Amino acid sequence: MQFIAAGTWAIHYPDPIIVQKGERVALGEVDTENPDWPGWIWAANATHAGWIPVQVVEQSGDGTGTIVEDYSAQELDVQPGDVLVGIKRLNGWVWALSERTGMEGWAPLEVLKEME
Repeated sequence: MQFIAAGTWAIHYPDPIIVQKGERVALGEVDTENPDWPGWIWAANATHAGWIPVQVVEQSGDGTGTIVEDYSAQELDVQPGDVLVGIKRLNGWVWALSERTGMEGWAPLEVLKEME
């Protein structure tokens, strides 16, 4: 799947949380502020904190969880006209490769238009 950026997105977390399968994390609130981005939970490991998809964590019920697949919260800077090659779509975002920068990361679908 390919996308073209119709808007701008700037990286909000320049030092993102990265977690590995089997890692234990402390869990916080579930994001309810943006209805376009359902399914994100605040998590913290020994060095970082950030939003992760609820699908990548098995919650223990005691405010902690175990990561079930490797995950990086790396975002992409996106400018109008950028072409992105989508790799994974999840909870209102797409993990993509930017043809302009050669970088991979997440971009919100709200600033992208899927190309046919």
